[in-house]
Amino acid sequence: MILTRIAKKSLPNVFHAVSWGQPITYELIEELICEAKKNLQNKARLCLHPSPESVQQVTLLAFALPYEDKIHKHPGHTEIILPILGRAIYTTFNENREVLNHTSMSSAEPFPLSTPNNLWHSVRVVSEFFVMLEIGKGPFRPESTIRLDD
Repeated sequence: MILTRIAKKSLPNVFHAVSWGQPITYELIEELICEAKKNLQNKARLCLHPSPESVQQVTLLAFALPYEDKIHKHPGHTEIILPILGRAIYTTFNENREVLNHTSMSSAEPFPLSTPNNLWHSVRVVSEFFVMLEIGKGPFRPESTIRLDD
């Protein structure tokens, strides 16, 4: 298994690369999708940065149907999302949960999406699975993400 050779499990469904520069292959992405399909959250994450303390956070996220994020925001940083495989809908909201915008994300048209800090948003998977690359600023802290329902 490629995933366990290049990364260590740090939390359930979360893997951290043992070092920067690990090769990303289609087989690795397939393994990450399998990890997402076999857990209740329908989500798996491969942090390409070796530590939650890394200033640069680069993460491959795999989701399986049915999956939809809770509405959340990142008060201290922006994030860039790049679709890799599959399709999902990215939605932004105001604090009253009113939809501001829907954006379709697809590997057929892999355009990056930039999320400003403090913007409420969520991702809903619409294909069998969805894989995206997320780039943000670290270090990771629990307060880095605020959920609207918390």
